[in-house]
Amino acid sequence: MEGDAALVVTFVLPTLDSSGMSTVVVNIANALSRRGYETDILVIGSGANPYGYKFGKNARVIALNATYPWSHSAPFLFFLASFFEITPSLRLYFLKRQPRVAFLSFYISPILFYKKYLTPPTKYVVIEHAFFEKDVVDSYGLLKAPFIKAVCKYFYKKADVLAGVSKGVADGLSRRGVSARLGVRHLYNPVVTEKTFERMRALPKHPWLVDKSTRVVVSVGRLALQKDYATLLKAFSIVRETEDARLVIFAEGPERANLEALRSDLGLDSCVSMPGFTPNPLAEVATADVFVLSSIFEGLPTVLIEAVACGVTCVSTDCPGGSSEILESGKYGYLVPPRSPEALAQGIVQGLKKPFSADILKHRANDFSDDKAAQAYIDLINELERS
Repeated sequence: MEGDAALVVTFVLPTLDSSGMSTVVVNIANALSRRGYETDILVIGSGANPYGYKFGKNARVIALNATYPWSHSAPFLFFLASFFEITPSLRLYFLKRQPRVAFLSFYISPILFYKKYLTPPTKYVVIEHAFFEKDVVDSYGLLKAPFIKAVCKYFYKKADVLAGVSKGVADGLSRRGVSARLGVRHLYNPVVTEKTFERMRALPKHPWLVDKSTRVVVSVGRLALQKDYATLLKAFSIVRETEDARLVIFAEGPERANLEALRSDLGLDSCVSMPGFTPNPLAEVATADVFVLSSIFEGLPTVLIEAVACGVTCVSTDCPGGSSEILESGKYGYLVPPRSPEALAQGIVQGLKKPFSADILKHRANDFSDDKAAQAYIDLINELERS
């Protein structure tokens, strides 16, 4: 049904922010709009666009303007208040637009409570962006996790399809008995776009990458326990015993104070920089010698795909999620066990001494382009139309 202008596809988001989830939704909405679909990005909160996302001719943002945000950090009573607040406008939207398919994230899955009161033609796909079991514990804590898992399973079963952003995420859902009417699939995120190449062609800003007097290792992410930067710092301390190199971590988050203290304890203040958030990390990554992902779990790490697209040698933990898929079990980068400073250090040294071919890596990144992702979404939409 590609190109059918009457076919509306809806993506529902809590807010339009700088998160990877928002970027993915904008990318796939634009890619589908280029194929002739009408794509709506239905935002539960404000429709403000502070990060300057660009939208195609057939893509638009519709805001429900809920008073309270929908996220794991919002108090549960705020969530309930917001849920009932948006009910009339949510029903009005579905009655007016009658989307054929609505794609929901984990935070939006409670909309399925109203499934039979919305529009019968609409099919619902819930997309899980992270490794379900570990992400729930990491986001909500051990005490709340059992309740959240039970709620997830209840709403997920009401969906027509449950999709993981990687085969690893999808397999993890299946192993834990989490499913939907038509089962569990995987849908890779649309990561590599024309904008990706524009961003990587920009000049770096960090002085160690502007004037490279020595080799530089970089990492990009969030200073959170999931990213396990403590192991990266310990690993880099080992690397420094034999290699002249520097490390830059472009990230911000709640673990900053702990990581800065660990950096000092390890005597790495002069060779490890933690400059915080940068608006265009790809310009920095593209100039680096090695990119490192030290996470203990992931979904489909966008930044790892972007580093591969830059042609930079990657070292990643072989953690639950999609890292091994991206690097194809070591064919396109070095994989090491999680939580092991020694193994991560060895991987970094290998990356510095034996880099991968930039051309081969760039070719691999094409497998995660917005066009390929759009075709996978179209195939699923067509299947749902027939079901």
